[in-house]
Amino acid sequence: MEQVLARGVNFLYTKQFIIEKYGNKEWEQALQLLSAEAQKIWKEPVLPVHEHPFDLYKELISSLTGASNIKQFIELSSIYEYIADHSLNKLYKVFFSFAKPQFVTLKIYNANGQLLSLLKDGIQTSGAHSAVWDGMDESGTRVSAGVYIAS
Repeated sequence: MEQVLARGVNFLYTKQFIIEKYGNKEWEQALQLLSAEAQKIWKEPVLPVHEHPFDLYKELISSLTGASNIKQFIELSSIYEYIADHSLNKLYKVFFSFAKPQFVTLKIYNANGQLLSLLKDGIQTSGAHSAVWDGMDESGTRVSAGVYIAS
């Protein structure tokens, strides 16, 4: 049987949701109820591109009902809604600078190399600049969570 994995972004935003909604004390109490393997994953810095066994994700959700000040069962739908709101509705900012004016073409690609968005295409002055990507492709469709390349 193939192991089901959860993306790191799920871990990041679930932790943020619990701390914002219930506080750091309850977060720490929930962690104490986890296996050593799960505690290690939840305590170490997790990158959105990391993947971990889904069972370790479910273990934390189950442990929340055992934390002292969390009286009610946390509905998974509210956690998933929080994850979606925070991971898919962000603006991504790309920073760059030049010593002298030059022509710049800045594009966003998906991991397969497909062009999603053209952010800059023209002469830029010397100095610091930035460009914002709204997570949409050229047709105005929001892209799914994943790894994207600015080039």
